[in-house]
Amino acid sequence: MPRAPLLFALAALAGCGGAAAHRPTDAQIARRAGLTLRDLPAGWQRRAALRRADCPAFLQTRGTASAVAESGEFAADHDLRQVAGAVFVFKRAESARSAFANLSSPATRRCYASRLRAAVPAAMHVRLRGVTDFVTRVDPLGDEQAGSRFVVAYATARGQGVFYIDMLVVRAGRGIATESYTSDSAPLDGGLRYNLTALTARRLAGELGG
Repeated sequence: MPRAPLLFALAALAGCGGAAAHRPTDAQIARRAGLTLRDLPAGWQRRAALRRADCPAFLQTRGTASAVAESGEFAADHDLRQVAGAVFVFKRAESARSAFANLSSPATRRCYASRLRAAVPAAMHVRLRGVTDFVTRVDPLGDEQAGSRFVVAYATARGQGVFYIDMLVVRAGRGIATESYTSDSAPLDGGLRYNLTALTARRLAGELGG
């Protein structure tokens, strides 16, 4: 089948005295917290940089963050499974809370579903049958967490298919981690999704608290 596209989907530390020079910058925090190929099981490979979502919440988050680090895209099984992520660090926790609310809002979920409806037919060379979106439960991670699932049904000359995109957003202090998991025919394994998101959340909290 055509490659299932992953369409998205994801503050200087104040100090005093000599210790301040050793504190990581926000750019370092974001980069250290994000996903790397080493975090994934054997068989995954790095692909090109992911295409950014242009919904207002994503644009605003990128514009107000003091640092952003993107993982790029990782794929397995001939690109039928894909993972990507982004970490945002803000100067203040209040800014992170506001960004989290925007990223996890119903309006952002509707916008993302709309972008999928517009982009999938051309990107995959298929006839779109429909896009369904709904909120998913996320086990407690960080200070706040939210999940959304998008089910994309399509048809080709050889039959019908479906792929799933799970988007998870976790806030830890003044940082946010967003991750997207795409899989053909069935959602990407829940254990893998949780483990990767939990790993990012722990690293982000650790870097911010260090």
